[in-house]
Amino acid sequence: MDKLPHSALKTEVFTQGTLASKKGYVCIPASNEEPFLSLIDQLHSQFTNHALFIFFNASADASHEVKLKNEQCYTAIKEHLMVLNMDCLMLLDNAIAPKIAGVGYARKTIMDRAAEECNHAESSWVSGLDADCSIDKNYLSSLDQYFDSMPNIQGASIKFAHLYSDPKTDPHIHYYESHLRYLKLALQWAQFPFYYHTVGSSMVVRASIYKKVGGMNHKKAGEDFYFLQKIMPHGYGEINDTCIFPSSRMSDRVPFGTGRAMGSMINEDHWIKPYPILAFKQVRILMEHIQNLYQTPLKTRFYWPEQIDPFCKDYFDNKGFEKSWNSISDHSKTTKSRNKKFLNQLSGNAVVLYLNQERERNSTNIALYQEIKQLFKWYNHPSSETADPLEELKIIELNNQVNFLPKFSR
Repeated sequence: MDKLPHSALKTEVFTQGTLASKKGYVCIPASNEEPFLSLIDQLHSQFTNHALFIFFNASADASHEVKLKNEQCYTAIKEHLMVLNMDCLMLLDNAIAPKIAGVGYARKTIMDRAAEECNHAESSWVSGLDADCSIDKNYLSSLDQYFDSMPNIQGASIKFAHLYSDPKTDPHIHYYESHLRYLKLALQWAQFPFYYHTVGSSMVVRASIYKKVGGMNHKKAGEDFYFLQKIMPHGYGEINDTCIFPSSRMSDRVPFGTGRAMGSMINEDHWIKPYPILAFKQVRILMEHIQNLYQTPLKTRFYWPEQIDPFCKDYFDNKGFEKSWNSISDHSKTTKSRNKKFLNQLSGNAVVLYLNQERERNSTNIALYQEIKQLFKWYNHPSSETADPLEELKIIELNNQVNFLPKFSR
């Protein structure tokens, strides 16, 4: 893992013994937050062999108000922790270089610190959580049991459901979460292997794989997506017997994500454009073709399926699909090694960028809830006109839960 510089860093440790080799580490980045004592209490009631890592962070060029709020939140939680019997590491840094400051840097700092404590505990896990979340009563025990029962799984997305708190804004978070679940299920239908939710407050990985892939990145937004794309090829799943409840508040702290989307919809009436459902058919054609290529002799040259749309073909050709396949084939000794290398190069970023382009050129008269109705048909899911589409999407997710396991391990 690459080392990032620290500046003006304050550290507090609360422990009854040691922070090392815990079963699980919960990592919370916090910036410009009110004291989240309720979340601390929820975690405290579940703690057994666990540790909590919190990083209060701000850029050096942040306002005085933001830095003061971090100091006040840090102090309030410190005083609260002093009466609790739980192991915790708290960091405060209000002078992070603006070039690297942001949620990615904050997550990386505390997740790196957590992973460093796990040198002799291969079964330890590290989770991401946010300060404005609530959690189920079985959050920690569910994560413990999941990794104990799934030795081949290296990471997982945890079930989440955004909180509804205001009739004026509830339709916006309903729309946003529907968009997330529509994308995930459409990618799954399209047979893209790395379709899972990538929400920073509801992710968990083994400490060993965290270190193996080089840890979290320090992107200012989308850090969770890029990080989990590195984890998924090694074995990935979903945890659905507990739940995270993220806030639906507006926020301008990151360029995109829930808070930014809520602000755009509420303040600017700018609703997220849905991805056209027919674009996922093209992704499926390509994914099925790749599955067929996996069955071919070692030196088989890449060829495009006849039924693929020219726009889709040109896009992925420009992304180097054909060149990559042929180069990997030339330098592989077995079909298994060829297939594994190509699978690991399948980029969720490339697929989402393709969908973005399709959205821009097909945005006229496309409505999210209409596209969702078509997705219901693809899943053979009966739905009435009065049914809540978001709740129906959740049902389809639960009925189609599948773990991704590496197919081409030696």
